[in-house]
Amino acid sequence: ASGNEETPLIGMPNPWTDYDSLAEAEKAAGFTVAVPEKIDGFDEVSYRYCKDTGLLEVIFNKGDSEIRFRKGIGSDDVSGDYTLYTEVSTLNINGSSVIIKGSDGKIQLAVWNGNGYTYSVYVSTGISSDAMAKLAAEIH
Repeated sequence: ASGNEETPLIGMPNPWTDYDSLAEAEKAAGFTVAVPEKIDGFDEVSYRYCKDTGLLEVIFNKGDSEIRFRKGIGSDDVSGDYTLYTEVSTLNINGSSVIIKGSDGKIQLAVWNGNGYTYSVYVSTGISSDAMAKLAAEIH
């Protein structure tokens, strides 16, 4: 045994394919995404593409904390986050209406679309609206 065997999942197969680099994930997706190259303190980065939904995803991890960027074709909310946040507002960032959501003064989600693509940024620990606006401004 090589030690690489995985226990088969019961139910739905994982629709995501992992890639070693952003360039490989972009090639699979057929479009590019601009995300920060690194985020201070977040040392693990994953690049994934979901053929079923056409979503490209970049995830930065640090322990239990994660920052998740998604880009796909269309205008649907692709965040996958169905939390009913108590605070919702809209910011104008780079000419796009960006909806930011959170609670207790911490923003966890930003969603928007433009140029035929839809985007989301999810920050598990929540950040200030200014910090979220800066992150969202980097994504295209």
